[in-house]
Amino acid sequence: MTEAVESVSVPESEAYILRACLWHRDAISEVSDVLKPAHFYNSFHADVWTAILSLYAEGLDIDQPTVVTRMNSLGLLRGETFGQVGHRLSVMQGDLLGKRNIMFHALLIAQAWMNREAVQIGSEAVALGSDGTEDGFDVATKMGKRIEEAMEGIAPRRADSYGSKEAEELERMDAPKKKMHTSGFPALDRVIGGYQRGDLVIVAARPAMGKSSFATSCVIEAVQQGFPTGLFSLELNQSKMQARLFSRTSGVPLAAIVRDDLTAEQIAKRHESLSEAAKMPLWIRYDTNITVDDIRAETTRMVNRHGVGCVVIDQLNWIKPPKAGNRDGEVGAITRGLKQMALQLDVCVVLLHQLNRSVETRGGDKRPKLSDLRDSGNVEQDAQVVIFLYRPDYYGITEDDQGSTIGAVDVIVEKNSNGPTETVRLRFVGETASVHGDAPQWNPRDIPKPDNRTEPTRDADEVAPF
Repeated sequence: MTEAVESVSVPESEAYILRACLWHRDAISEVSDVLKPAHFYNSFHADVWTAILSLYAEGLDIDQPTVVTRMNSLGLLRGETFGQVGHRLSVMQGDLLGKRNIMFHALLIAQAWMNREAVQIGSEAVALGSDGTEDGFDVATKMGKRIEEAMEGIAPRRADSYGSKEAEELERMDAPKKKMHTSGFPALDRVIGGYQRGDLVIVAARPAMGKSSFATSCVIEAVQQGFPTGLFSLELNQSKMQARLFSRTSGVPLAAIVRDDLTAEQIAKRHESLSEAAKMPLWIRYDTNITVDDIRAETTRMVNRHGVGCVVIDQLNWIKPPKAGNRDGEVGAITRGLKQMALQLDVCVVLLHQLNRSVETRGGDKRPKLSDLRDSGNVEQDAQVVIFLYRPDYYGITEDDQGSTIGAVDVIVEKNSNGPTETVRLRFVGETASVHGDAPQWNPRDIPKPDNRTEPTRDADEVAPF
């Protein structure tokens, strides 16, 4: 590389890139994934690059007249005439014969932009840190995210050979493996392979099917086996969630805990359980006004400080969405954000969601389908695994082809990018609002005869209204 190239200035590199792309269309493909208009220091150069990328995306001819015309249609002439802009393009210094060193110039421009971004991010960090109103860890997380986004914006992406990527996979397989995070239920683990890092898992059901009961049971089973787990309780306050967790671990009826109607023995049991609770690797965030960025910041702390491998979020409808103009766009922004978080932090995200009312209005056994998901397109698309919860006896169905359904909860794996789609039958205990891994075993003679009620028996979710 010559001394002249090494000492070139950023504006000269910008002019070099633009001139080369005006004369050599294939030069654009070399640098289009590295350079964005925002990376240019000179605003005129940024406008020219915007016009070039616009023409290139449409497969149109790219030369001086077409670029000037496109700049005009995009409102980028900034008060200049066609002739003035054309003259500025014609006097640009560039490579008219080839595109030598074009990537060097592109990276120089990107590096200069990154330096400017670092200064801006640093200034923001100083301002936030000096203000003292924000948590220091939140400031660090926000600044780290800004740097990650800046790096993603300039990292060139290139196709790699199958062989090179296979070598990486073999290296990964030879490395020490992270222990699979259990769902809490061996039968479900066999179907989905546990809660796998990097996955977004949707657990959806109609009200009273036991979403929160299933989620808390998953969490308790996992942490009792030593799996560090995070829980975001967005719908239930601290008192009600703590009541569920204690009921699940102790067997004390949930209604008694919520109504503060415990016997002396049960109160003593709760005191005794405190030492065990202190040992559980479970971290809980209670919040009713939380954004995806807040969840990301908290999860980052859980991962870095405690080695959390899975976070459970109860539930999607309580996450504060970004302004997107419509509900579909808002839900899509939430699920995409959580999916990106799962990949970047290498955790599994289990997100509870509610099915729409179409389940109740149709006939038959009312087993849920993917089309019953609220905002189903976004949710189904972003999730690796979609699980439905279904209690047949809630709808008055006391028997099916597997026998009695009294006390059963079907965990329907409707979408599974990691393996088969199957249904796992577990046991729901309404008294403690919990789910257990052993499917109910009933003698048909013990099945109670249906009474004359038009509504099926409700579970503890309605005994304790939360």
